[in-house]
Amino acid sequence: MIKVLKIKNLQQEIVTCTISTLKEENLNQVVNLQKEVVNRLENKEYFFKTDNSEFRGILTNEENICLGCFNESNELIAYGMFIKPTLVDNYGSDINLEKDLLPLVGHIESTIVHPNYRGNSLQKHLIATIEDLIDRNKFPILCATVHPDNKASLKTFLKLGYKVKIEKEKYGGLRRCVVMKSIADN
Repeated sequence: MIKVLKIKNLQQEIVTCTISTLKEENLNQVVNLQKEVVNRLENKEYFFKTDNSEFRGILTNEENICLGCFNESNELIAYGMFIKPTLVDNYGSDINLEKDLLPLVGHIESTIVHPNYRGNSLQKHLIATIEDLIDRNKFPILCATVHPDNKASLKTFLKLGYKVKIEKEKYGGLRRCVVMKSIADN
């Protein structure tokens, strides 16, 4: 367990949640939460789905940071993931960072919150906790992508100090803002 939070559920009841590290044994919970959230999205372009094998790779790579937020029933209600990108899929290339800086870029790869628990700043808590755990000497630059019309997620990143660097098509034609934050000095 990394952190304990008191939040409200859809019925406005106070719920105790814990943020802890996700492991490979959480794969089905992660996949099921993604499926449930994406199925409920009005605009499916807001979220680019990760497939099972990619999730497995993320969860088993020790360089990645994968956090889950669990309710009192041990149900996964949110997750956030940090990955070390390859040079080929590095968001730093999208924002024209110099090639020698690309190995210093880390990605906030995926954050998702169950609709019944939105409005509790869980995405913000997860990203901030990930930032606290990152080796800032190894990854002083963080990047993420957000659909430009996904105001809630974009607002979260901006509140955390990320800056929109470019809007472009990614993931086979989906519009995305690439956001960046330097954490070396924080």
